[in-house]
Amino acid sequence: MFARVTMTQAALDRADEAVRVNKERVIPGAEGIAGFKGGLWLLDRAAGKRLAITLFLTEEARNGRRCRGRSPRRSRGSGGA
Repeated sequence: MFARVTMTQAALDRADEAVRVNKERVIPGAEGIAGFKGGLWLLDRAAGKRLAITLFLTEEARNGRRCRGRSPRRSRGSGGA
């Protein structure tokens, strides 16, 4: 199993919109990636910080097509478990 960890900053007054976009576009987009196994999307509304952990069956799947809304500068993948 391989993971991608993405950390981003959200505008405090747009937290509800961030949740909506996540539900409507980000999660369905991730589910369409071959080898995607699941994910955890977290939002700290007080600080405006978002953390996404997505899990993939193989390293190739993790390194393939990126989830919509991903920030390439801040994403880090971790090795298999």
